[in-house]
Amino acid sequence: MGAAVASHAGLGPNYQAFTERVLGVLSSAGFKGVHLDAAVSAVIHYVVGAAVTDAAWTATVRRSALTERDWPTAAGDQLGVEPDTLAAYLSRDDLAGPAARFQSGLRAILIGLRPRQLR
Repeated sequence: MGAAVASHAGLGPNYQAFTERVLGVLSSAGFKGVHLDAAVSAVIHYVVGAAVTDAAWTATVRRSALTERDWPTAAGDQLGVEPDTLAAYLSRDDLAGPAARFQSGLRAILIGLRPRQLR
């Protein structure tokens, strides 16, 4: 497991602990060698990417000095998106909001991952 952990090292103790947890789960699921490293990378990159995207949206709304409720109406026209669609996309209470998209995306990645033996 050391090589896979080493390829994800250097971003601090919380990141390292998270990486080791993902590594343990995927290793227990049968991933080995380069396939384990690739699977760990896929999951971690998805999680980090989702977190960065969410943080970027949150920062954009905060910089606007508008509330999360008012921002979609003001920004919808600029972005070429209907305000109601944008509000639902960003709403943490909406069933199609960020949490739901994250869960369904992660589920799609995990379902698509299959352990393979090195040849």
